Amino acid sequence: MTALPPEKRILEATITCIEQDGIDNLTTRKIAEQAEVNIAAINYYFRSKERLVEEAKQMTLEHMRGDLLEIVEQAETPFQQRLEEVVAYLIDGGKRFPKIVMAHMYAILVEKRHDTPALYMFRDIFERINRQAVAAYPQFSEVNVRAALAQVMSAAFFTMLAPDFFQEKNFLVAEDEASTGRLAGYTARMFERCMHIEP
Repeated sequence: MTALPPEKRILEATITCIEQDGIDNLTTRKIAEQAEVNIAAINYYFRSKERLVEEAKQMTLEHMRGDLLEIVEQAETPFQQRLEEVVAYLIDGGKRFPKIVMAHMYAILVEKRHDTPALYMFRDIFERINRQAVAAYPQFSEVNVRAALAQVMSAAFFTMLAPDFFQEKNFLVAEDEASTGRLAGYTARMFERCMHIEP
């Protein structure tokens, strides 16, 4: 870790500490230990813990956005496959990084704020997918396409936020890559079924 510049080490350490202990238990002491710097370095580069946390969250959000855009913009891949990959990415992210996900979603879900970077990013991704869905399924009205896509993405987000909600050991639980793929496929296939339902 020490090969990275101190500022980058501190950001990555913050992300690690959030995932290990949760954002409520985050301390500059833990971050400094993880980054192998002193607390003064954190103050020097970021001025406050709040600013550091926001920059660390922004870094993870940019990473997530880049990953999702890479999936969404695969023009040569059939739309349904791209949708399954997006759903799998969200479900897997919630399983692997639950505390980072909650750090992004807390203001949206608990504080009911609709002005967060995470919400703007997810809305942008949704609109991109929706435009592609409308183009891929011209036989359905845009309203039906959007409603069906909203249902699929809602299911994916719920699973991302509460991956162990359904305790049954079947397709509802994403325990490994194979079961995540099966659940993502099932969830994404709801899209075509939902388009036949008039809103």
